[in-house]
Amino acid sequence: MEPDPTDDGTLAFDEAFWGAVAAAALLRSHPQFDETVLDAWCRDGSVAVPTAELVGPGGHVDAIDPDASLAASARERGADLPQLTVHIADPAEWTTGDYDLVQCVLGLASCGAPDDTARHLVSLAKPGGRVVISLWADGALAPLRDCVLAALSAEETEPDEASEPADTAQSDQASEPDAAAESDEASEPDATAEPDETPEPEGTTESDPTSETSSLPGTPGTLAAMLHELGLAEVRAERVDRHLDLAGDLAWRLAVATGLLPAERLEALDEAGIARVRARLLDEVAERALTRVDASTLVAVGRRPA
Repeated sequence: MEPDPTDDGTLAFDEAFWGAVAAAALLRSHPQFDETVLDAWCRDGSVAVPTAELVGPGGHVDAIDPDASLAASARERGADLPQLTVHIADPAEWTTGDYDLVQCVLGLASCGAPDDTARHLVSLAKPGGRVVISLWADGALAPLRDCVLAALSAEETEPDEASEPADTAQSDQASEPDAAAESDEASEPDATAEPDETPEPEGTTESDPTSETSSLPGTPGTLAAMLHELGLAEVRAERVDRHLDLAGDLAWRLAVATGLLPAERLEALDEAGIARVRARLLDEVAERALTRVDASTLVAVGRRPA
């Protein structure tokens, strides 16, 4: 089959990544005809749309995501499915409940309080209802994360020539007396000073799927324990091994889709800046000879006691 000249690689990425992630979750959640489902952090509908197809016209799927552009993509993707309703909302604040199935696929890493949010999602399932949570496995995306941080660091530490003083020598001479005084003052100990805290580097927060500081489980055992602590019964947890070949610009697409490249940091850049980060990222991947990346996930299913 001849390649579609209008395809920019999105279809290949959806099939290689989101399609596989969705299949792994749905294979274990088993949406049934006429069931009501909540899909938290639905993103562009990669899980919500096939879920709506499985529950049929007699069922209903509420797909929610706080990102308006992603919600719009999900709405467009499921436009021919009246049983799918897409909402722009924070899953942590969603109040509708009594669902047969609550599923959250790679969404908890996007919130600031994953434990509290997971407990809230469990409360939205009806007694006897199922809850499915999918997370990144330990070590997933780690080498790619290093490449992302290097690319962002190079862009964000780029010197701004416009901010340099016009006459450096004159500026230095004018500041010498004050600098000496400041040096003397700085040498005096300050007993009231707060201890210096080194800020945590950007990109290593709990929302980072590969952050070493993440409080989220990274193994089937720890994820199963989490669901047990949330009060679920009949818990089953598995690791789904998956590796992706980083052909073409897949490294860039994966970094954006998984949040390794935080949206707020991309939004702070103009088009030229984004292009530079993309080029640096792909260069980093090539220089490190990174041809494959571990994209393994965990999937756990539990039932809320009746």
